Amino acid sequence: MAVGLAGCATQAPRGTASPWYPPPLGTRVILPEAITIPARSARVYLQDGWITGRGVNHFAPHCQLEVNRVSDAPQTVPAGEFTVTDVQRRISEVVDSRAVQVAGRIGIGIGIGLFGSDVGDIMQAWHMRLHADGRADVRALICGGAFDHPSQAQTPSIDQMRRALGRHVILELPRQDNPQADGANR
Repeated sequence: MAVGLAGCATQAPRGTASPWYPPPLGTRVILPEAITIPARSARVYLQDGWITGRGVNHFAPHCQLEVNRVSDAPQTVPAGEFTVTDVQRRISEVVDSRAVQVAGRIGIGIGIGLFGSDVGDIMQAWHMRLHADGRADVRALICGGAFDHPSQAQTPSIDQMRRALGRHVILELPRQDNPQADGANR
């Protein structure tokens, strides 16, 4: 019996192409150059290697660099290095603003079509807390996958995050967790 149950236990796939492999603690987040946060915002968005300003296409992988406070003036995050001290997977939902229709599509079966069968899209994201001595102004790097049906939505892989961040933010994994530890990990 124990052998049969052990066969069911699996470890999350590892590797930078896997959406199930989070950036490990100790990952270095490197800003090779200063990044400007727009006025009246606490974050800047990055997608497809570009800094997009205030928004992104939420149906494709994207990231945001977040600071602790909103300012009336643009804020500059100087070039430097941060360390990932905490990683959490978070889920965001799209809420339908239309009125809920109770009568209409009542389905047959448990949970199938009950009170309508539309399910809102979700986005799964890696929320990485950042730390650097003397740099308490920078809070987090958040990278989300595409909004999609809950059965299809995934967190972005490290490779997808790197494509979203481009040359503006570099993720360097700790050596023991780095499948490209021969120096090609940037």
